[in-house]
Amino acid sequence: MNRRVPIFLAAITMIVALAGAVWSTALAATPTELFFSEYIEGSSNNKALEIYNGTGAAVDLAAGGYNVQLYFNGSASAGLTINLAGTVATGDVFVLAQSSANATILAQADQVSSASWYNGDDAVVLRKGATVIDVIGQIGFDPGTEWGSGLTSTADNTLRRKAEVCAGDPNGSDVFDPSVEWEGFATDTFDGLGAYTASCAGPDAAPTVVSTVPVDGTAQFPFRDNITVTFSEPVDTNGASFVLTCGVAQAFAVSGGPVTFTIDPAGDLPPGTPCTLTISAANVTDQDTNDPPDTMATDVAVGFTPFDICQAAYTPIYAIQGSGATAAITGAVTTQGVVVGDYEGPSPTLRGFYLQDATGDGNSATSDAIFVFNGNNDSVNLGDVVAVTGSAGEFQDQTQISASSVTNCGTGSVQPVDVTLPMAGLGAFEQYEGMLVRFPQTLYVTEHFQLGRFGQ
Repeated sequence: MNRRVPIFLAAITMIVALAGAVWSTALAATPTELFFSEYIEGSSNNKALEIYNGTGAAVDLAAGGYNVQLYFNGSASAGLTINLAGTVATGDVFVLAQSSANATILAQADQVSSASWYNGDDAVVLRKGATVIDVIGQIGFDPGTEWGSGLTSTADNTLRRKAEVCAGDPNGSDVFDPSVEWEGFATDTFDGLGAYTASCAGPDAAPTVVSTVPVDGTAQFPFRDNITVTFSEPVDTNGASFVLTCGVAQAFAVSGGPVTFTIDPAGDLPPGTPCTLTISAANVTDQDTNDPPDTMATDVAVGFTPFDICQAAYTPIYAIQGSGATAAITGAVTTQGVVVGDYEGPSPTLRGFYLQDATGDGNSATSDAIFVFNGNNDSVNLGDVVAVTGSAGEFQDQTQISASSVTNCGTGSVQPVDVTLPMAGLGAFEQYEGMLVRFPQTLYVTEHFQLGRFGQ
């Protein structure tokens, strides 16, 4: 159900034959107050809130007493209040992020908090002083797992405010349906974070390039990876919009859009050869009808140098695992190994795979394997040798890497390690975490759910 009753110059009323059901659209007027423009509830601690300023003037958050409150598990009282600080320019956004989020989120963050953050069933409130100006969810009500359904829901998804929404929803007590004012995206979708444009916020602006992967000047870009370009708004492209050269012109295919486009080279890019991706201003046009401007103001050139990550130095898995109960190395890492367990694909799978060092370190106190969280991607097969770049950390008492890049480097194998039961205690399993093992004895299945779902 919609959470806002609109006022029209013409008295047009729609009555729906459901008790209390009122449907409406957002008011088309220049924003007079800040509001949430993006909500990320991703894997692990990948959580962030984007706040948009379309008021026409810079806003000093601390001076205005702006704060974010979190209401956990249907509570009617705030369990956490985060006071905001900094200045948000007009037309710009402010990103508040969980301090343990991955590097992509933290690169856009204006403020971080290390407190325990929301899950999909927790209400999120933006206030100015004690005045509520926007709410995601319903205060005092626990929906069970999430509000909404599918991609347009508050659990394990990214939500972006529809461009025509020009004000926050200050009523946190009524029913919340995110599909009315939000667009949904898959888990760990971060490509729109840090930029938002409300279509009601005044004169149109020319489309711009807000991010690219790789960024301009990247010295080591995996030579088999695709290139992505994200624009400030939905745009149309054509065959001349992108030009890729690495000494000579490179053939490629373009997919995606209308905001984020993927450039997939026809072959591997030449390692060590400087490359340039040129985005042609005249061949990128916005999709709105508020013109001019219609095209980008200037061409954009992104320079980078491909390299063969399969031949590059990496941190061995056993060094990341260490000999303790938690990861010895956390944060950004690149490692390499053999895929010994493939559980990729959308939930309810594990959405990742187990990767084991091809030789190990010979130390029985350290595990030679690790779980790689790969979102909803399906990138590997058993026996693949892959190089993984991502962020290492703990999730549910196991070490994992949240992958940002997975590159196939060939095939290989590892021999299983014999493990004989019973163990001395639960802690004794730590040295085998994620590894390919074999039990050289007769075993009996006594708990079928874990076996059927996870192969355990």
